[in-house]
Amino acid sequence: MDVDPLEETRAGVRWGKLHGFQRDCLVAIGFLSLSESEFIGLRIKARLQEQRDEVIHHGRLYTNLDELVDMGLVEKGTVDQRSNSYQLTRDGRRLIEGRKVWLDEAGQLRLIVDGGDLA
Repeated sequence: MDVDPLEETRAGVRWGKLHGFQRDCLVAIGFLSLSESEFIGLRIKARLQEQRDEVIHHGRLYTNLDELVDMGLVEKGTVDQRSNSYQLTRDGRRLIEGRKVWLDEAGQLRLIVDGGDLA
């Protein structure tokens, strides 16, 4: 689904205000959503551990996921008595899209460095 890029949510959340781990959580949830319709914190944890090549402790993960929920970037649901599911909200997707646009533009800096030569 295409979304309009967003630099700041209505709640005042900007990409740059998020901690690196929170940004990685958003991206991990986004990637997982491409192949799965519902996923729990343990799947997010596994994705982050693979992506970051480090052990992710439960307390760190769930504290940050709860903060992202409070910011309106992630929606938390209940799978069963022990498991919650997490999905990006529209604002979460739009914030990621805003960052993608910025990175796409930053990638064009190579043209300036190379004097406009695409080769």
